[in-house]
Amino acid sequence: MKLIKLITAIFLSAAGLVMGELDVSNIPDSAWTILYNGKDFTGWEIKYKGYDLGVNAGSQWKIVDSVIQVDYDSINNDVKDMEMGYLITKKEYSHYLLDLEYMFFGVVAKNAVPWGKENSGIMLHSTPVDSMAFNQVHPISLEMQLNGPESAGNNDNPTHTGNYCSIGTEVIHKGQTGYSGGGCQSSTSAAPPLDTWVQAGALVLGDSLIQHIIQNEVGKEYSKPRILNDPHLGSAAQMYKNAVGSPVVKGAISLQAEGHPVRFRNVRLLNLVGCMDSGYVEYRDYFIKHDSAQCANEVVSTRNVPINKYVSITNRIVSITEQGQHTISVMDVYGREVHHISGFGSHTYELPNTEIPGIYFVKVKTLEGTLVQKVLFL
Repeated sequence: MKLIKLITAIFLSAAGLVMGELDVSNIPDSAWTILYNGKDFTGWEIKYKGYDLGVNAGSQWKIVDSVIQVDYDSINNDVKDMEMGYLITKKEYSHYLLDLEYMFFGVVAKNAVPWGKENSGIMLHSTPVDSMAFNQVHPISLEMQLNGPESAGNNDNPTHTGNYCSIGTEVIHKGQTGYSGGGCQSSTSAAPPLDTWVQAGALVLGDSLIQHIIQNEVGKEYSKPRILNDPHLGSAAQMYKNAVGSPVVKGAISLQAEGHPVRFRNVRLLNLVGCMDSGYVEYRDYFIKHDSAQCANEVVSTRNVPINKYVSITNRIVSITEQGQHTISVMDVYGREVHHISGFGSHTYELPNTEIPGIYFVKVKTLEGTLVQKVLFL
């Protein structure tokens, strides 16, 4: 199962959060980054408390029939004296859509943590693996807790999955004005039975919005994560004391081994950072955060002049040096036109403010081409 629906997206503006939608149904498979190649752990590292980086304690992480599998067969299904382990990406990400499938199976290992039954997690904005202390139990992260129907991982709502758990972090929940840290807070997503593949994902927009997605539906959302002085980090808490209160805007992605056998497959990521200038070949309309370094090859018009040589859009200022007729359209994130200007010849326009602040698309069409750019209207 893959993400096929419109995923609600919240764009941050000076006036607050402006809702739009991210349509992933028309994005080609080639645009997605495959995080797990189905053969080995290239691009990932394993980390357990008390073990060097890369040591697969108890051979818990395996690849079985091209699927990532955590089991405890090699240690007689007993995790005595072993802490939870993590499979962590070597790369960090800030704005992205994560998509994967997971399945709980079998029975919980002996001597697992009390909450280990039918419990695992996806750690978002995770501490880079090479920065973790030797005896650090967890990476600082935003945990998307994965539960089975009989999980003890969330005492308030044990039958829900896709919950938020504080691992050295605290967040603002939708509709609340204060930070809420510590423990786990339930989603609205029901936990499917064991031996069932479950679609799970997350829409992560830096620190402006994080949404947990189960079976293509958003079950939890929050914003503004920051580092918390968390005793769960143990001795590693001292490492982060100077960072307490700092925003968490990017990080690695981690999968968790917490005592119950679990499988992961089809792990992929849609990076939402890229070239947002449509005057370049690398432009994609689904990007949310602009990275000028990715704008490498200019689009050439029919007269072999790059479009952005005679049309420029800077905030609300549109400059056109092309002779001939042109039109300017300002559209909201739903594609509805809120302003329209028609003109002729070289001209500079200051676009009027929109009634509702937020992200809008400015489209300039001339006889030689079209330029579309996202603009923040305040």
